Amino acid sequence: MQGFKELTSLMSSCLGFNGDRLIPLSFLPAICEVNKTGEAMQAYRLICRFPDVNRYSLLYVCHMWYELSRYSSINKMTIDNICTCVCPSLVYVKE
Repeated sequence: MQGFKELTSLMSSCLGFNGDRLIPLSFLPAICEVNKTGEAMQAYRLICRFPDVNRYSLLYVCHMWYELSRYSSINKMTIDNICTCVCPSLVYVKE
């Protein structure tokens, strides 16, 4: 788990998400709409509109999470479990 903490710290401090997290808050309403429809192409088009640093970083960590899920019989990290762990950190919302 230490490596994951280092990776997220590096991403948030060095890549400069301009006050946002990995998923820019301004995209949240559109993400909710895509989630309702479940259409993959609509999700892809939305991600293509992200700022470059956010888009490429998100695609990289999604690939990492996919690889992690491939070993879910050993590590118990199914897609649902990964989402439960990381989704709260993807969008920055001021309290």
